[in-house]
Amino acid sequence: MPVPSVRIFTGLGGLAGETEITSTVTDIRIWRGRRDLLDPIQPGQATLRVKNFDGAFDDGGTLAGDVPINEPLRIVAAGTAVNSPYPAFSGRIQSVQLDYQPGDVAYATIVAFDGLSQLSKRTLSEHTTAQGPPGDVITSLLTRSEVDWDFSIYPQWIDVGVTPQSFYRQIATGASTIASTYVPSGTNCLDLMRRITESEVGNLFVRSRGGISFRGRYDVPADASLEFTESTAGGSRTAATFMRLTGTNGAATVANRIVYHSVGQSPQVADDAVSQAAYGVVGYEKTDTLLATEAGTDASAEYLLSVLADPSWRVTSVEVRPLGVSVAGREALLALDIGDKVVVSVNLPSTSVTRTYVVQGIEHTITPGDHVMTVWVSLDIASTANLFQLGTSALGGTDTLGN
Repeated sequence: MPVPSVRIFTGLGGLAGETEITSTVTDIRIWRGRRDLLDPIQPGQATLRVKNFDGAFDDGGTLAGDVPINEPLRIVAAGTAVNSPYPAFSGRIQSVQLDYQPGDVAYATIVAFDGLSQLSKRTLSEHTTAQGPPGDVITSLLTRSEVDWDFSIYPQWIDVGVTPQSFYRQIATGASTIASTYVPSGTNCLDLMRRITESEVGNLFVRSRGGISFRGRYDVPADASLEFTESTAGGSRTAATFMRLTGTNGAATVANRIVYHSVGQSPQVADDAVSQAAYGVVGYEKTDTLLATEAGTDASAEYLLSVLADPSWRVTSVEVRPLGVSVAGREALLALDIGDKVVVSVNLPSTSVTRTYVVQGIEHTITPGDHVMTVWVSLDIASTANLFQLGTSALGGTDTLGN
């Protein structure tokens, strides 16, 4: 029985054309993005377990002389056109591992990474970047000859009417200014882009269809179109019924003193006195940022403080089965990407909570009998203004829980 809800295409038959291998795949795990705002940026990964009963990958097999390393792989929603509007992953194959068991039972495990992996393998020649917005500096790195950004998709994957460059790169400007920076020869391209992104408190990722995106800290949609709920009612938004969610609160999630260091500047400290009085001083420190001015460094610290100073209860992840929601909910769910806004409405034992979040990561776990999609989120900054605070009168007029 093939895996449900997705189709898998690769260049396994040669780069002249792609091959659909859905019927041979037994299990898929896809991971893109990060679980938390403070987690490091890393390449997305897809791992597929494939039947090798015909020995295609064996020494002397049909694919033995055409090892598919570095060939494209993409995964799209089932039942849609080959050029699907709902892709789940686009990348390049990095390894094929073989597993043999008695009785001619054989499998191959295919591991693919998205385009950030290509950037992690590019080293820069010596140069000095120009001072400017983070998006401009990232664009200048992508267009350098030694980077040669090719994000591992075929031209036919591009949406009709979209020019290739706008599809390849969707780079926002950002809110800060990155200092002119000397780049020694041999500097890892992705590492430098990480520093730029972390200086802005932004996000850098490869979209599910393959193009690279940079979003500054304020570059999020004005509103959410999808709402995760316990029922099919989503108000004015498209609803998707969740099967499970995780949440957290408490001092372990708070940072109320943020210290940012930029090269050649004095450290900039952002404090939240109210949070410190309630929960003690809990610090977070970021070194080696690349912001041009102390005012800009302070602005990044203050932004992060606004997100982390309050340890109130918040959702961290939502699990949903795409095949178990309405057609409209499934389409909105599959169209979701990193950086989008979502609303989560949940009935807790003590109260009902509805808040807006920003998607940080997307995970798919797919087997012949099931498809679970996990969406990892962080609070939208606009949602931090009216959060419940433990031990305050914000909890329904009581000063402490249980009163």
